[in-house]
Amino acid sequence: MKKVSIKQAIIDAIEMSEPAMGRHMNFLIKKAKYIEKAIGSNLAHPVKASNVKVTGCELDIPDDCFAVMAVLRGSYADQCNAAFLSHGTILTVEYDEDIDPPETFTWIPLEVPYIRRTLWREYGNSIHLVDQFKDEYLTLIYQKIETDPEGMWLVSESHIDAIMKFLIHQYAKKFQFKKMMSEKMVRDNYLQQLAGYERDYSIAVRSARADDAREFPYRTEGY
Repeated sequence: MKKVSIKQAIIDAIEMSEPAMGRHMNFLIKKAKYIEKAIGSNLAHPVKASNVKVTGCELDIPDDCFAVMAVLRGSYADQCNAAFLSHGTILTVEYDEDIDPPETFTWIPLEVPYIRRTLWREYGNSIHLVDQFKDEYLTLIYQKIETDPEGMWLVSESHIDAIMKFLIHQYAKKFQFKKMMSEKMVRDNYLQQLAGYERDYSIAVRSARADDAREFPYRTEGY
């Protein structure tokens, strides 16, 4: 499966729409990541733990974060490798080469101070916390994804068309609505155009999922 930068879908969308679309890169990146998650992927997303020193109530999400799983108070990433997260419990793996023969141990830290999900929320490329912190380390546990040198996600090449068409739809829905309200566009034409964009990206998303299924047939064979 060939992987390409998600930036390619953004470039294609701008070329297919209008140059003014390029002024809203943060919006486009956010929407591109959203639809990539919605399409689903056969690519592996291993779990990673990262320490972040926080002052205030906001922390930046790493570029290679596909999905945030949990936020913990304290520094755990330096002690061990976060290997699995299930039912609110983090299992960690530690390799001891000083014993003969060397062994790998799986253990559960006692009283792990999780920050409840209701006390933090994702906004774009950052996490906003309800509580204030002063030079305190938090451990961010997330599924990671490969990135290009610019920090943009690498996605399946078969997803690029669907992402591009979704971006065109979302751009038209948000920004061309202003044109319609200013009477530069007839309302009926706007709604008809928007429905066409929605149909195009819906078909492209189904096609991308079908391509994934063909490349990994075990998904359709009930295994």
